Formats: sequence, structure tokens, C-alpha cells
Amino acid sequence: MRTLQICLSLVFLMMTNSLFSQQSQSDTSDYTIEKLFQYGLDELLTLKVNSATKFDESINEIPHSIFIITKKDIETYGYRTLAEALQHVPGFYMIDDYSAYKQNFGIRGFFRDEWNQNIVFIVNGIRQRMTTSFNNPLSYINIPIQSIERIEIIKGPASVTYGTGAFLGVVNIITSSQENKSDVFTSFGTQDTYSAGVNIHRKEDKLNYTINAGMGTSDGIDQNFNDMGLDTNLFSGKYMNEQFGYAGISVNSEYIYSSLTIDRNTNNRLMVSLPYMSDKYETKSEFNSFKYILGTNYQISDKILLNASYQYKYFQTELLFDLFGLDNNRESQTIKENSHEADANLKIQLFKKSHLSFGANYQYAGNYKDDLDIPLLGLTNQIKTLNSPMEIWGFYGRFAWSISDNIMFRSGLKLEKIYSYELQLDANVGNDYIDPTHSIMDSSFIATYTYPDYGYSALPELSLLWDINDKNSLKLIYAKAVNKLSIFRINKAVSGINPEYIHNFEINHTGIISDMLSINTSLFYSNYTDLIATEFYIENNTSIQIANNSGKIRTIGAELALDYRPLKELRIYAAGNYNNSKDLNHKSVYPSFSPKFLGVLNISYNIHTFTLALTNHYVSETEPNYSYALSNPSDFNSAPIGRVGDTAPAYLNTGLNIIYKPNFLKRFSANLRISNIFNQKMYYPMNNTNSFSTKGTLGIGRTILVGMNYKF
Repeated sequence: MRTLQICLSLVFLMMTNSLFSQQSQSDTSDYTIEKLFQYGLDELLTLKVNSATKFDESINEIPHSIFIITKKDIETYGYRTLAEALQHVPGFYMIDDYSAYKQNFGIRGFFRDEWNQNIVFIVNGIRQRMTTSFNNPLSYINIPIQSIERIEIIKGPASVTYGTGAFLGVVNIITSSQENKSDVFTSFGTQDTYSAGVNIHRKEDKLNYTINAGMGTSDGIDQNFNDMGLDTNLFSGKYMNEQFGYAGISVNSEYIYSSLTIDRNTNNRLMVSLPYMSDKYETKSEFNSFKYILGTNYQISDKILLNASYQYKYFQTELLFDLFGLDNNRESQTIKENSHEADANLKIQLFKKSHLSFGANYQYAGNYKDDLDIPLLGLTNQIKTLNSPMEIWGFYGRFAWSISDNIMFRSGLKLEKIYSYELQLDANVGNDYIDPTHSIMDSSFIATYTYPDYGYSALPELSLLWDINDKNSLKLIYAKAVNKLSIFRINKAVSGINPEYIHNFEINHTGIISDMLSINTSLFYSNYTDLIATEFYIENNTSIQIANNSGKIRTIGAELALDYRPLKELRIYAAGNYNNSKDLNHKSVYPSFSPKFLGVLNISYNIHTFTLALTNHYVSETEPNYSYALSNPSDFNSAPIGRVGDTAPAYLNTGLNIIYKPNFLKRFSANLRISNIFNQKMYYPMNNTNSFSTKGTLGIGRTILVGMNYKF
């Protein structure tokens, strides 16, 4: 089967062989970056982005490795969702554990099943993170893929700009456009999938605005639980139905910008670990959010630029589930949070290509409530609230010094602190529940947990940027990032657990080999320290389990990407990623959720009114959780339990997209997208959320989607 997939990709190359032989060789002596930008081969040395520093800067001046997904990419390859698009980013990989919070992503061999807590997601300038939990669940990001104009992706730590959470990278989603264009779209296909929406972009003098709206529904993944290691013939389709709605408006003028979004997602995805499944099992999850930003980009003088903004966010999660298959004992959880964020940044141009920037960020969450009700476990109306607000202060400074016309030195430092706050637990419990802070069983009690004052974290960033010539750029980068303990880990913070850190070293080269080929390479060394780990040891003939910061993982890796455009009609993009991770405390145990090899191969070809595109992404075998608990607690000489699930085998997911744009109706286009053409079984390794699936959860099978778009 895999041989057939590879052959299908090669067919795309062979189709154009005769055309290559007829193509005269170009004179490459006069090609420049500007020419290639117009040709569309490689924008990575001239394109301006603001994801990295919050100011518009050319990519060759930014101390990060950058990847861009354009609207044209989304249309050409026919990506169905944001998650599918991100799977085709070099170094990214996805694990879908069937949680109601939807898919999680790892980058360059590091993954945590904490709903994208280690990646910053931004939509039109609004940080999507829940302030108290630090999570970025995709269930709160419901933008139709057809509404996205561009996705800017930073790979590597970015804590100087974004503070805690920017551990692995940044995903910045932009829906606004400065062009006068509008369109309506719809799509329908297998799994009873349907979506529709509208995008309106208008520009009038110095004012432009964008309106996006969309909705959709799908039955989602439909796989047999028996294939996942569960003794049942039930299929997951009964539990994976999803409906979403999104509305957003962005307004930009000469000095002021604002954006407002409303997200809603209702799904029946599994959201707890299950010892068994039954026809009576039922779950329903609702995610509602309202997000708003108001900001300014104000040129104070020729050399001073101010960027400041205020954000307000409201999140509401309602979970209704049935753990035991009993009609009259439904369980529920409701989480509500609203938060405020203020941000101010100042950039001062000192002299040619040298500047100083500094800023402050303040985040405030004072209204938080978590209401959990599980009657059969004796947990009724267990309510968590904040007695004092959660406040985060961050201050940073950056200096960019142009040593010569083509060499720039950059440095930065972020100081960030989460101030001590108090969480209160009001519990009305039954006799079967024992609170860990009490030695006796109570029918009800009130407990408080105080988040400790860790002081300020110092997060440095250093880089040397060398424009070798107008065709090659070299970056030497060092960055440190932090992952602080959220409100969900306050029990660990109380017990003395500290934040986690990463030290990342990277060499990145972007080069234009010819007027047909560009290359991007990275060598990276990532050292993850103070990771929260669970240790087991024997004391007084008793097995003791403790959590501490003993975890240490080191990843040495390389990334290579080639963008080959021998003809205006043909593009071949190939990328490979190698990650060699090691658990420094347990060197004989390979780290969980860390595939060694990742690959992407996308091929597109335009012929008359048709565009044909083939997509491929590859993930090598991936290990599940490893437990160091004794396999026999009564035998202190017994071996650890070891892997708690099967190794997820490697998979290659191939997709096909065909676009038709008729000459007689130039504003109309239609496409046919087939994902997972060969219906590959894609297993995601077992983790804490999907522990019912010893073989791992299965990814979506073959899907067919027909889309239509009309511009007006």
C-alpha cells in the first residue's frame, strides 16, 4: 500500500517530464529575491510578519524559524480544517485522543497532552489561550478554513514576546485582508459533513474591514472501537458528532485596529477515560467564547512606533457525560472564565537597521468558576473559584544592532511573574470521597490552595543574523522559554513543583539555489529541563509515589525543506524532519509521543481550468506513555509496568485535491478533496485521555468533500 502511495506521488513528477525537456534553461545570473517573489517561489526573505516581535519585520531580520501557509496554499491543497493544514507544516504532528477539546500538536519531537498548552495560538491579534489554564483547545478556534488569509508559524521558543506558553512555537491566524474582495462558500461530503460561510473584505481610503461568518456540522471520525483495543463492536461515529459556528469582524484604520469574534462548538466527542463502552454512554460538550481586541499602531515620530492593545476574553465550557451508562445518574462540569489583557510595545529606530524595543504585558483573570458534579462518586456540586485574582506581569527589552550592512546581532530579555493567588474549593461530598487535605471523611468542607510566589522568570534570547547575499540568509539562534503551572496544576504548585523550561539552540539557513529551487534547513538542539515527572521509590517497605521536577529530555534534530518550481504551473514542496530525543534520566527508555521522522510532500500542477494537487504527510512510529510504577506493588523487586499501550505504527496519509475554474464563469470555482485516499489506519498513541484504547485512537478514514466558492 505504501509503495502505491509513493508511486502515485512519482506519477505527478513523471507527468511533467516531457514539459521539462522542452523548457529552455533560464539564465540564473540575474535572478534576485525580488524576481523570485514576483514569480512566487520563495517569500521567506522579503515577506514582512509581526508574529515574532509584534512589529512588522522582514523574515530575514527575525530571530526565529518561520513557516507561512497562504490562502493560495489552503485553496490549492484543499485542506478541510485548521488541524489538517497544520499537519503539513514541517516538524508538526498531531495526536487526536478523542477529547472534547479536540486535537493536540507536538513540534519537533516534543508533545504534552494538555490541549496545546505549549503553543501560542493567535487569531487577528487575539491570544486564544484560556488565562487560568494556559490551554489553547481547538474547540475554541472554529474559523472556517476558507476564511483564513494567512497562517504565520514560528517554530521554537518565543517567550520574550509571549511569555509562558510559547514553549514550542506560535501559530498566528490572520483573516483580514487589505483587498476589495468577497466570497461565499459551501462544502459537503462523507460523514454527513456540511459547512457554509461568507467572507467580506472592503477597503475605503484609509479604512478596511473584514467580516467572516461560517457554520458547519460533521459526524467526524467513525472507527470501530474494537480496532483500538476495546472489547466492543461499537463505532466512534456515535460519539464524535460536531457542530460549529463562527462570526468575526476586523476593522483597521491608519492608527486603530480592532477585532471581535464569537465562537461556538458543540460536540459529542469522548472527553473522559472509559473502562468500558456501552450503547447508553452519552456525552455532550459545548464551548462558547467571546473575544475582543482594541489596539493602535501609532507612528509617534519618524523613529518611534507605538503598538498597544487591550483584549477581553470570555470562555464557557459545559460538559455533560455518562460515565456508568445509567439513565438517572448524569455527570456534568461547567467552567467559566473571563479575563483581560493589556499590552504596550515601543520601537525606537536608533540608526540604519538598528533599533531598540521594549514593552509590558499584563493579564488579569478575576472571574473563574469550575463546577463539577459526579453523583455516583459522591462528588456533588464541587465548586472551584478564585478568592483573589490571577495576575501575570511581563516586561521585555530587545536590542537589534546592525554590525555591518549584512550582519545583525539581536538580543532580548523577558521578565515574567505570576503573582500569588488563592483558589477555593467548596465541596459537598458523599461518604465515598476523601479530600487529600483532610484525614477524615466529611459531608462537606471548604479548602483553599495558595499558588506560590515563584518570583520573576528571566527568559533570554540571542541571535546572529547574516544576509550572506541577496539569495542566502543564515541565523544562529538561542532562546529560553518557560511553561508555568496553571490553575489545573495548583495542587502540584502547592506541593513545591516548579515551572518547566526549554533551552533551544538553532542554526537556520534559507537559500535560493536557482530561479526554480529554494531550500530551508535547520539544525536544532533542544534541552527540556525541570519537567514534571512522577517518581517511584521504596521507603520502609512501602512503595512511594511523588511528583517532582526531575524530568530531563534532550532532542537533537534536523529539518530540510525544498521548494521546487520548474514551471509556473508546477510546484513540488518536500520537507523532512529528524528528531533524536533522549530521556536523560532513563536513557534506555525512548521518550513517549516523540516520532523520530516526519515528512511532507505536496505537489500541485495547473492545467488549463484545472488544478491537481497531491498532499502527503508522514509520521514514524510513536511510543505511548511509559509507567515507572511497580508491576507488582507487593513485590518491591518487580519491574516497572513499562509501556501502557501499543506502539503507534508509522503512517503515510495521502490526499488529493482537484480544482475546477470554468472560463465561462470566472467568479466560480469548485473542488473535490479526498483525504486519506488509501484509507490508512492512522493510530495515535495512548495517553492519559484515551487510556481506554490500548492500541491507540484511530484517525479519520477516507473522506470525500466537495466544495464550491463564488466571488462577488
